[in-house]
Amino acid sequence: LLDLRMPGMDGGEVLRVLKGEHQFLEAIMLTGHGSLESAVELTRMGAFSYLPKPYELEKLIQVLKEAYQARLEKKFSSDQAKMEKIMAMAKGESPLGILRKLRELDDLRK
Repeated sequence: LLDLRMPGMDGGEVLRVLKGEHQFLEAIMLTGHGSLESAVELTRMGAFSYLPKPYELEKLIQVLKEAYQARLEKKFSSDQAKMEKIMAMAKGESPLGILRKLRELDDLRK
């Protein structure tokens, strides 16, 4: 959860930094001073959702659940793609070679 207006660095700047460092991050922007233009820009920058203040607690909980689900789906897709790549590389390899490839996948997940 990021507020659009924060001391030192605004929420858009924080979003840019975090999205650059954390591939599966889902950020929800909150603001009492937003506009349609800022909502569109933050969405383009990778914000999962944009909630104007004041917001209903139920709405926030719903958006948090949706963001968590989206994160899980992205992570699953990424892990599945890595597994498919390793299995393709392992074709024709010995069982020991396949175990090495699976260990590489496990190391990537950490």
